[in-house]
Amino acid sequence: EVLMRLGVRPDRLAVIPNGVDTNTWKPAGASPSPELCQLQRRFAGKRVFLYMGRIATEKNVEALLRAWRLVQPAGCTLVVVGDGPVRQSLMQTYGSEIGVHWWGYEPDQAKRLALLQLAEVFLLPSLVEGLSLALLEAMASGTACVATDAGADGEVLDGGAGIVIST
Repeated sequence: EVLMRLGVRPDRLAVIPNGVDTNTWKPAGASPSPELCQLQRRFAGKRVFLYMGRIATEKNVEALLRAWRLVQPAGCTLVVVGDGPVRQSLMQTYGSEIGVHWWGYEPDQAKRLALLQLAEVFLLPSLVEGLSLALLEAMASGTACVATDAGADGEVLDGGAGIVIST
């Protein structure tokens, strides 16, 4: 509508929805999936905080790891799911001794869903972002979300849908 008011012809416009399938990405039901049961056993007794995405400089994962090391919350683990150009160097600097579990790339959608359903908090510290698909999946899965105000991430969490922090 804005573009049409600016003079762009309607036949030159296409709406491309940005969202997630809420039939797939949803909170765990009464009978959890086998993947979720496996993760519940694996992380039994731990409160899980989750980062899921590319591990690149613009995603600001190092700031998350520095904060995690500073706080080191008792009984909690930070699960870092993903791969990218700075993963190896971050793993060397912030090993598992600070309660970080380096998951790596996860190709299985059912396992990614189970990780989101298991996590108490999804963390997205990006410096640069459009609108994070992982954030939308976390929200649809019923996971509490904390994200920076990069791109549209702050907008989707605004108004109480999550916690927005400044980049």
